[in-house]
Amino acid sequence: MWKLRNKHSPDAFIIADLAQNFSVNPIEFEHFDIGFASAHKWLAGAMGHGFVWINDNWAERLDEQKLSGSMAEDNDLGLAGGGDFVGLVETYIALKLRLTMRLGYNEQFGTILSNHTLGSVFSMNPENPAFYLMDVSKLSDAYRVYSQILKQGVDIKYIKSDHSKYRLSVPYTVSESEIMYGISVLETALEL
Repeated sequence: MWKLRNKHSPDAFIIADLAQNFSVNPIEFEHFDIGFASAHKWLAGAMGHGFVWINDNWAERLDEQKLSGSMAEDNDLGLAGGGDFVGLVETYIALKLRLTMRLGYNEQFGTILSNHTLGSVFSMNPENPAFYLMDVSKLSDAYRVYSQILKQGVDIKYIKSDHSKYRLSVPYTVSESEIMYGISVLETALEL
């Protein structure tokens, strides 16, 4: 994409949504001009927080643009002045744990999971031990079940492909009682 842009439209800029990649895969920042991600996805940070990265060339050019938007107090995005301090601290800790020490996920989850029926259908991702995967390609209505799980407040990802799967990870901030609730919701929804 960036090679085509450089050749055919050098004044265009490339924006990358990094939400599903940040802290999981290496990011090649030289291949885009603006990148953004939410903190709560795979970074395991606070809900409602995130970041935007802009390379130096585009930062100067964006300052020249007449970009418009609304203040937080005029919309449904949150409080005036941005997010709360606790959320910023949680995001800082998540960044430090994930990027410095390669931590950030609840290390007890695998042990807890193995003691339940759910442990027989979810397996640790060999490429990234923070994630657990379940093959749902033979589940009759995987999206309906996924929707039911989300409505119960359990954060799980549905990856639709030839080998559809659910992807699950548990941030370090999740308590054992919250894990037990999530396991109960999943086992009920999956009829285990």
